[in-house]
Amino acid sequence: KQWYQRRVRGLKVNRADAFCVMSEQLVLRYTLNQHNGWVTQLATCPAQPNLLLSGSRDKSLIVWDLDRDFGGTPLAQKKLTGHNHFVSDIVMSSDASFALSS
Repeated sequence: KQWYQRRVRGLKVNRADAFCVMSEQLVLRYTLNQHNGWVTQLATCPAQPNLLLSGSRDKSLIVWDLDRDFGGTPLAQKKLTGHNHFVSDIVMSSDASFALSS
């Protein structure tokens, strides 16, 4: 089982969609609805494939744990705020120990 996240830059959605690829078939697994603006970036890392970081036009980042679920939806572990403008890019380190956003 491998996780893939759809890149949604420029798409008019207020969510991040997480897909699971099994046997070469793309299956929608979750719709993550915590942002108040368009989702502009998604980031993952190979060391922790169930960790997802999403950025939005609402000037925030959300750290998601795709393994833990709350009522059938992955848990939003933390919402990070402080950007003066919408999040345009996210990069996560290869071991998931830190991330950079702009």
